[in-house]
Amino acid sequence: MLKFIRYTLIATGPLLLLLAACGGDDDDGGGDEGGGTTATATGDEPTPSEAEPAETEDGDNGGDASPELTAYFEAMSDLAFRTDTRLEEIGNEVDSGVYATDQEEIEANAAALQESGETVEAALLEMSDLDVPSEVETEHSDFFDSLNAVLQIFASLSIEIEDVTTVAELDAMFDTYSADLSSADADFDDTCLALQAVADNAGISADMRCTD
Repeated sequence: MLKFIRYTLIATGPLLLLLAACGGDDDDGGGDEGGGTTATATGDEPTPSEAEPAETEDGDNGGDASPELTAYFEAMSDLAFRTDTRLEEIGNEVDSGVYATDQEEIEANAAALQESGETVEAALLEMSDLDVPSEVETEHSDFFDSLNAVLQIFASLSIEIEDVTTVAELDAMFDTYSADLSSADADFDDTCLALQAVADNAGISADMRCTD
């Protein structure tokens, strides 16, 4: 799901600094258009040796994942794709906007913050409804907490932006959250990669849209 701080902070869209909060890359490698199928991680297709899971002591290749774990990662991959896609759309909308006044730009960023928060909250609610297999309970919980931290940042900024009156103040507002963003970025990447590793080790084709 969109990754933190993947965009440069620019005058027409300060929110782009934030809108890589939940997942993946800016390319289209994280799933098909419908988002309903799983896919391998973005980037070049792995060679057969790279794609083949390591053999276990029992001689299998990790492909004996339970149906419950497979279903879980199918649902999570789909959720990651949809959330990532929507957050990227929101960021692009802010970036492409033409603002005649500071107020127009501030209002556009405020609307984007609100919609981004709603998108992340919806993802958390969907995660809460999933049946989480015991094999991935810890990783799921940690990932949920890191995504919830993203939501709290959106919520705080949505409140603070109400008092912003100039683009300079808008930039300064985002700057004050740089440390929080860096921390959230690191936590999100760590928990996302840990979740992806469970799928990889089980031989499940999944794409959590984590950092490469």
